[in-house]
Amino acid sequence: MTVLTAVRIGANYLPSHPGAAVRIADTFARGHGIAQAEIMLTRFSSNNELLTIRFDRIIPRYLAVLALGGLPARNISVTASAWRQGAGSDSSVNRADTASSLCS
Repeated sequence: MTVLTAVRIGANYLPSHPGAAVRIADTFARGHGIAQAEIMLTRFSSNNELLTIRFDRIIPRYLAVLALGGLPARNISVTASAWRQGAGSDSSVNRADTASSLCS
């Protein structure tokens, strides 16, 4: 949820200020429990319309067993993208894509 919120907040600065979009998204994520080392990428598309953030988290094995019902998965990877709707329409940000995976 944090990654999705971060990317949606950052996308408010697109397309005019893509650098600010990246900084805002990263700052929000770090301020809400994601370590800098867990943020694998934060980037904007070539046309400055889409912002994407990805983070990877390693869960200690003992927590994975407890939290995931005995599954051996220990790595979580989450990617979220968002864009700002164009001028003349509602200026809210829409979720474009989210993906997550568990890896052992």
